[in-house]
Amino acid sequence: MENFILESKDLVKIYRNNGMEVHALRGINLSVKTGEMVAVMGPSGCGKSTLLHMLGGLDNPTSGKVCVNGKEINSWNEGKRAVLRRKSIGFVFQAFNLIGNLSVQDNVELPALVAGFSAGQARSERDKLLKILGIQDKANRVPTQLSGGEKQRVALARALINKPLVLLADEPTGNLDSKSALDVLKLLRQTHDQGQTILVVTHDPNVASIAQRVVFMKDGQITQETKLEDQSDLKGLVTHLIDMEV
Repeated sequence: MENFILESKDLVKIYRNNGMEVHALRGINLSVKTGEMVAVMGPSGCGKSTLLHMLGGLDNPTSGKVCVNGKEINSWNEGKRAVLRRKSIGFVFQAFNLIGNLSVQDNVELPALVAGFSAGQARSERDKLLKILGIQDKANRVPTQLSGGEKQRVALARALINKPLVLLADEPTGNLDSKSALDVLKLLRQTHDQGQTILVVTHDPNVASIAQRVVFMKDGQITQETKLEDQSDLKGLVTHLIDMEV
């Protein structure tokens, strides 16, 4: 039996805006295996970020199910879902979402303390991650003193400090210059190589190219899935992206 960390079953999300219904997700079925890296791609407004928010317990679907590590989370109250997010899910966002008046080390350490780590454990994990990600010399700086690439490294360290079951990344290279984007790409690859399960929403073919599977969305639906196992698969990915004008 496959060991799925994340599953969505017939997932539907409908927003209501001025009396009008907007169908963001239209029956999404997606499963992510332990240790797998999956990229979700598609045009702006196709529902990629909405799907990520549903899978991470940040929002409830209109209908359908979301399961994390085999447990259906739809019926959980916000308090229980908050505990799930703190302990089992790491988030990385395009906008970084760092706390502006906290230092780098405090931004990274805070989620561990909230999750119940002792101060010593939190500091130890924090220092280890800052060193791995090459930002230990920025530990006492605040976010305004960092470049975009450095901010995303801090965000990645913060997302990984609790050793989450799954890392959810929403356009992690979207606000970065080409060099910083390449650095983050290498870090994602390194993190996945160490066994981390990753689901990433991206417009960047370079990010998608390091995934094991690419899921394409359009108009709230999955239109195609591609496994990237060899160079011919990568060529097919590029061709499909050109056709979709992602």
